[in-house]
Amino acid sequence: MKRSKLVNEKGFTLVELVIAISILGVLSVLTYGIIAMNVKTFRTVTDNTVSCWDLRETLNKIKYDLREIDPTRIIGNNKLSSDALSFTTIDGHIFRFKVDGDKLVRKYDDGSWKTLIEGLRTEPFIYLDGNLKPTNSRTDLQYINVQLKTIKNDKVQELHEIIYVRN
Repeated sequence: MKRSKLVNEKGFTLVELVIAISILGVLSVLTYGIIAMNVKTFRTVTDNTVSCWDLRETLNKIKYDLREIDPTRIIGNNKLSSDALSFTTIDGHIFRFKVDGDKLVRKYDDGSWKTLIEGLRTEPFIYLDGNLKPTNSRTDLQYINVQLKTIKNDKVQELHEIIYVRN
């Protein structure tokens, strides 16, 4: 009597269980691949966003400082340099920017140089006359094209803005 009860019981066979576990394994591998790809994409997008934010923040700092520039108060010889800019403001503050290797640095009032951005790939300052043509003469200076181009994680990020110089 017991024997007939065991034979009539319903359940899964070993073959059915092996097939179910194999299907679950395949689905797990596919799910892991999708999750890993999404994590990599998220990191890439985050890195690009941070890099763009750094460029925008640096450009805004430079733009803020350049609001005080007076072409007659640029420090140095008569030729303008595309990798450095030094000037005295009307109220006597001295602003200095220069390229140091692949970094753009700024000198602060306490005498310290602080890095604004790293990984710089271009000279940041292009001096323009009233017709937006490049010039190296202080007397012709009307605009400064600040261009920041960096490479981070094999991705090129570029940002530039033309800033009007008060006369």
